[in-house]
Amino acid sequence: MEDTYLTFLDKTSNYIEPNQRLLVKFPSDSLPNWLPLSIIEKVKSYYYTTESDEPFIIVFYESKKQEKCYKTFFSRKIKVPESDIIEETCEIWDSLGDYIDIIKIVEELSNTNKISVYKVLIETKEYLWILGWRNKEGLIGVHTMGRINRTSICGL
Repeated sequence: MEDTYLTFLDKTSNYIEPNQRLLVKFPSDSLPNWLPLSIIEKVKSYYYTTESDEPFIIVFYESKKQEKCYKTFFSRKIKVPESDIIEETCEIWDSLGDYIDIIKIVEELSNTNKISVYKVLIETKEYLWILGWRNKEGLIGVHTMGRINRTSICGL
């Protein structure tokens, strides 16, 4: 009995930094060497405003070849069925313009203005990626997580 309790305490007392929790669930490839430290620092000041206010983190999914469907490639990289990934434009996702600075950072990182938002809903969490395709390198952008109020979805 005491061993079980000690194991429980050990598991529950290990603190993981908020941005590290995201990388444990959906790991990123190593960030490219050319990535400016100034952008990494800039991203640290932005948070996704939900019940949990999680930080944005930079992610990179490397590919040496040009992919025809970014959603399919992304699905393989994060190991989530493509049918479970919701893809939106930035205009639909951020219709009020609250995250325009983050979108501009992703445009800068990817050298394109063709940015997509990908969402995966798991229980009460919404995992979110804002990504652009950087030619001959892969998908690059930011990742965060938010809380979903399931009572409003279920009508309770």
